[in-house]
Amino acid sequence: MGRHRPKRVTGASMVVTAAAIVLIAGLAVAATVYARSGRTTDTAASRCAASVRVVTASSFAPVIEHLKPGLETGDDCLQVTVDVVDGRAAPARAAQLDADVWIPDDTAWTSAAGRLEIAPKDTLGSGAVVATSPIFMVADKPTAARVQQAGGSWLALATLVGQPNGVKVAVRDPAGSGDGMVGAGAIGEGVWLAKGMDASSLALSRALPRIRTVAGDGPALPKETGEVGLVPEYALL
Repeated sequence: MGRHRPKRVTGASMVVTAAAIVLIAGLAVAATVYARSGRTTDTAASRCAASVRVVTASSFAPVIEHLKPGLETGDDCLQVTVDVVDGRAAPARAAQLDADVWIPDDTAWTSAAGRLEIAPKDTLGSGAVVATSPIFMVADKPTAARVQQAGGSWLALATLVGQPNGVKVAVRDPAGSGDGMVGAGAIGEGVWLAKGMDASSLALSRALPRIRTVAGDGPALPKETGEVGLVPEYALL
């Protein structure tokens, strides 16, 4: 599983490289996080005597694909099938496919597991966090300077986005990605911790018209001056 955490603004260029997945070594254990003993396959159709079906988020899929050749070679090889599903839809799809392994992009999705039977906590690897990725505020230099001058915090961003002449925010669809969920939640939490629940609700309602939701699996990069993109660290590398 992955986990995201908010991080303060650092001031970055609006132009960044395309998403790249790292942490390959850290994810070497991913194929056994929720794995059962493996499934018997028809050896006439496959060299491997056992197989494992993995449902994972789009951000993790390239890592699993990178590991597949190594897992699918040798006398004790394991045939790996990967299905890519993000966000709230993933638990239902994993249950439908009777997946052996589910690797979401954030631990929070386990609360939406529904009828998916997750291995108990005392099972080796169950619920393990295999990678973390901080959330960064990405903007052009003048906009980054405004956020810094306001305090350089999530509270500062929430305050600015709620002002008529304030900044705009780009975030991935919170229902479809862990970084989108955490990024949007961090704005509300910043106000909640400082001013309470009611103030947080009011701040979010004021900010909503100035928040651009980005669909798909690409990072929520800013598209114009005055916009702050909430982007996970791995997408900036």
